[in-house]
Amino acid sequence: MELFKVEYEGQQMVVRKSESGSMYVPLPTRYGNRGAAFRESITHEERGWRFTSTQDDDIEYYFHMWLKPDGRMAWANDMTHGIEEFNEPFNPYYPNAGVLNDTALKLYSIVKQIEAYQKRNLPMTELFLLRQYYLTTSLKMLGYNSVDDVIENSNVSRDYLGLNVVASQLEEYRSLSGLVVSAGNLSGEEAFLCIVPENVDRKKALELAKPVKEQIEDNVQFMQEQDNSLSQKRTILPGYRTRMSEKMGVYSCDNYERAVRNAALLLLELNSDLLTPEQRERIGVEELALKDKISELIDSRDFNEACKVESKFAYDESRELIRKAKEVITSGKDTVQDVSKIIDEETKHADDRKRSLDNHEKYGFKKKRKSKGYSLDDE
Repeated sequence: MELFKVEYEGQQMVVRKSESGSMYVPLPTRYGNRGAAFRESITHEERGWRFTSTQDDDIEYYFHMWLKPDGRMAWANDMTHGIEEFNEPFNPYYPNAGVLNDTALKLYSIVKQIEAYQKRNLPMTELFLLRQYYLTTSLKMLGYNSVDDVIENSNVSRDYLGLNVVASQLEEYRSLSGLVVSAGNLSGEEAFLCIVPENVDRKKALELAKPVKEQIEDNVQFMQEQDNSLSQKRTILPGYRTRMSEKMGVYSCDNYERAVRNAALLLLELNSDLLTPEQRERIGVEELALKDKISELIDSRDFNEACKVESKFAYDESRELIRKAKEVITSGKDTVQDVSKIIDEETKHADDRKRSLDNHEKYGFKKKRKSKGYSLDDE
């Protein structure tokens, strides 16, 4: 469900747009001279936009007013025997229009704001899904299948060894939380609130979202490539990318696991509105600036060492796999198809990891980095 705000009598009202396209605007309760409570709302139906008022302690009372597609107003209440229609289109600037004019002005004003919002044609569903997909794929790169896996620190696979990739993406983190945020669940639908500034049009919103979309595509491709070849590689080298603690040492492995989880927790903090209230409470989300959150993690010595451990482990595993694959070719055994292709692929991975190692050795955790992250406040 898409939510956006309009102004009503000096207050911000939330318009609810369901997946089917229907709209509903709940208005503040109005109290009459004798204290009666009137529940009021605006909806869209076949006849046009309708304002409705009902009274809490009088189930027979109702008042409806419509703004029809042709611009004319119509109204009905519990005292009329049908719908009364005005002959001319409603003119909000026409003085002394009668007792119905105040209600007509309110309805007209809100409808015009809704129409102006719709005309912007903002890609709100796409932006919200991008935020969800980015969090999901980034956590999976780190080895977590769900938010609860991170919170519970459950033992999960580290086959992807994606810490370095996620760290690189965090350096250029593009926050879309300044455009759309989760609003929980409303009427059985997942809801998100549009907070796109008025100076951001559809084109600008898509430009802001483009880096996030590209990172998601990179993550998916990264994982798919490894999923497609991991079983073949382990046929050649059964222990490929396993037993990190044994191969790299307990201290290095423990530090790596802490860094992976800290990166995952940071991702949850940066996207805390996408979590349930219970999940937010369990991780104890703190109110820190986006750039401070990112810098605090990726500029630390321990995190740099963890990235080095991952790159060194991945590099060593690639070199060992290449050696074993060449032995398979030399022996003439036809146990694995496309061994040459695996060698070429793993050579590329080894080269990438070697460059990563060289960068960590050259710059260390004191490497001067570009400004961490990006949000609308940076403009």
